[in-house]
Amino acid sequence: MKQFPVSQYIILTILFCVIPFIFYPVAVDSVTPLRLVVLSGGIILAYLAMMLKSKQNIPLSEMRNGILLSLFAMVIFSLLSGIMAYNRAEWFYWVCRDIMNLGLFLLLYTGFRQQQSPLIPARRFATIVTLFLCAIGLIQFFFQTFFIIPGIEDIHALFTNRNLLASALFLLLPLNLSTFFREKGFWHFLGLKALSISFFMMTALRTRSVWVAMGLAIIFSVTAGLFNRKKPLMRELFPRKRIIRLVIIAVLFLAAGFITFELYQQYLGDDFAGKKIIGGSSVQVRLRAWRRSLDMIADRPLTGFGGGNWRLFQHTYRPEPIMQEKGFVYYIRPHNDYLWIASEYGIPGALAFLSIFVFFWLYVFRIMLSDKDGEPSSQALLIGLGVAGFMSVSFFSFPRERVFHSSMFIFYLASISALYAGLPKPKTKKSPRSLPGFVIWIMILALLISFIVFFTRLNGNIHLKRAMMGVDRIEEIKQDMRDGKITRARAGGLVGKQQNEIINEVTAINLLLYNVTPDCMAALSYRAGQYFLKGDFRKAYDDYQQAYRAISTNISLINNYAAAAGRTGRLQQALGLYKRQLELSPGFADAAANLARTHISMNHPENAFRTMMEIEDGDDSAFFQKSLVDIGIKLYEDGKRNRAKKLFERVDPDIDYPAYQEYRDKILNRGDQSE
Repeated sequence: MKQFPVSQYIILTILFCVIPFIFYPVAVDSVTPLRLVVLSGGIILAYLAMMLKSKQNIPLSEMRNGILLSLFAMVIFSLLSGIMAYNRAEWFYWVCRDIMNLGLFLLLYTGFRQQQSPLIPARRFATIVTLFLCAIGLIQFFFQTFFIIPGIEDIHALFTNRNLLASALFLLLPLNLSTFFREKGFWHFLGLKALSISFFMMTALRTRSVWVAMGLAIIFSVTAGLFNRKKPLMRELFPRKRIIRLVIIAVLFLAAGFITFELYQQYLGDDFAGKKIIGGSSVQVRLRAWRRSLDMIADRPLTGFGGGNWRLFQHTYRPEPIMQEKGFVYYIRPHNDYLWIASEYGIPGALAFLSIFVFFWLYVFRIMLSDKDGEPSSQALLIGLGVAGFMSVSFFSFPRERVFHSSMFIFYLASISALYAGLPKPKTKKSPRSLPGFVIWIMILALLISFIVFFTRLNGNIHLKRAMMGVDRIEEIKQDMRDGKITRARAGGLVGKQQNEIINEVTAINLLLYNVTPDCMAALSYRAGQYFLKGDFRKAYDDYQQAYRAISTNISLINNYAAAAGRTGRLQQALGLYKRQLELSPGFADAAANLARTHISMNHPENAFRTMMEIEDGDDSAFFQKSLVDIGIKLYEDGKRNRAKKLFERVDPDIDYPAYQEYRDKILNRGDQSE
């Protein structure tokens, strides 16, 4: 078989390692880089076009593949979930993602059927990528800040957090094992190094889901090894000396990672950079998100909420105050792909997803039962390790959303399908029918539409990031003015320029395909905010109204929309929006203060008083404290002094608010009980 040229390994590695960094400083979602989606979609589209041009023979019988049918069912249920999808832009994006996975499977399966082994052309490339990822991971772990690559500070371009990096290394583990066992000389040495550093990182990064995946992989590998131990080639493919060496390496480097983390943390204490990566426990966050997902599934068991819509509605179930010290906090994924799919695609979609694994393991066991010499069984064993890990990580994390992780998953699915299709079949006189050309044309058309969607969202992502950077720049200008670095007139001119740039950036976004940011804020909110600050309340109201149609559950958006409604004379609408805030986040002090102020504007003083008194935990909010003062003064002037006194008794005595200092003695000390 013709060897894969080293130059092609280098080119592929450069593509994989460099492309993720492109546009990093001006891309919002560093966790799920849209540029990788664009790259993957473009490659799949080009390959299918070449496949059609070369008229490659694809037997129609091999298209009756259970995994392929399950992936196709995922596309169907993804489409059907759009019936109930509130936000169609987010839904359509996920439809395109599922179509891309289907196209990637067809691409890889067709290529692997022409290979002697599906793992041979991939394992060397995977080893190089593993070493590259481990090198960056080590730098990030020990030094945290890395300025060598332009635009990178915390090395977020490949994998943003420890869970993603550790799970990616685990998914590459089967290919590195193949390099370790099957290669000799230089490549065997690289495989050894890749495995060693991977084991070290898996414990140093403290990723519990990967530890569980490793345990399942060990159980599967031992069971499969015992089942296939009598096959002639198994001892040759997995020599005892290399197995012993692998076990020693695993034990040493897994222990080294654990010990290194403990010693490094103890030595550096509060200065330990790894704390930024390791973080705290997220068990309660996951349990809360899982409970909400189960509630959503019970609410819409058949249709689901539509692809991409989980994050828009999850906090309407089991609502709670969602404002923390530095802003609004939303869960944007449930950290469980099974619950995620069931809540968005319905239970039928979840069953289609589970059927992928059913067919996969069915093929693995059939290969092992049918194989006589051990060659296909050895490959099935390694491929099974990767999918076992993916299944485990999917229970605690969200690899389905990650382009790299989902691509590796599809790679293993296509590999096992190609091995299964290569098993000896009963001879028949009929010549196999080929896949009709129009089917490939339909796939190309679907992928072309998907590619346009991916590219459009990437373009919108870039414009949105620039708008967000403009908002930050305005705050910097204001701070420079407060510090006396620039004059007020100069600051006003710079702020006005930034506001116009923000408006232009948001205007350039295709809001039909990209209207909600990764953190659940409507993209149009940034333009609306600048209109509001410029005093153009009518335009701000129109933008907030359109943004509200894209996402009606964002607390910050509802607050701003209500403020714009109030400024344009729509007090009744503002009242309803503030009530909506409290429905979504009971006990949210600032929302209650805004609702009470609106009641005062509408001459409903009793409603304003009851609203403020019902909030028990508003002491930490400066706005709520000032609202207590302002509404108390209004009630005092209206003769409701007992009501005013009760509000003033809740005010922090140390508050820095002139109105409180002026009225405190009048309201608190006179004790006039008349109403």
